Amino acid sequence: MYYKQQISEVMFNLLDSHDTERILWTANEDVQLVKSALAFLF
Repeated sequence: MYYKQQISEVMFNLLDSHDTERILWTANEDVQLVKSALAFLF
């Protein structure tokens, strides 16, 4: 299945979903660390 290029690029920027460990849990509930990780997506 083919997706538009923009959609394909965004699909690889997954930090948190129902299929992965929650990022806040992985970051030991460190909200500032989560914010820093999310900043790298943009």
